[in-house]
Amino acid sequence: MVEAPVRWYQRRSWWLEEPRAERGRPGLVAHEIWRLQVQLEATSRTETAEVHTIDVSRHLASGRWRLVRVH
Repeated sequence: MVEAPVRWYQRRSWWLEEPRAERGRPGLVAHEIWRLQVQLEATSRTETAEVHTIDVSRHLASGRWRLVRVH
């Protein structure tokens, strides 16, 4: 069974990564994290497709996604 995506925000240590904190900058204080369950196609009719759970993070400034964890 594949579950619906779940989103949460996780605090980040921005002061270790950024020289300055620009006021009102989205994504500065927290990362947007999504947990997804993905199911690959089965290679044959008798085989059951395996379900994988992954966490990804979206960088708001660039719009890029980053793989955080594979469970």
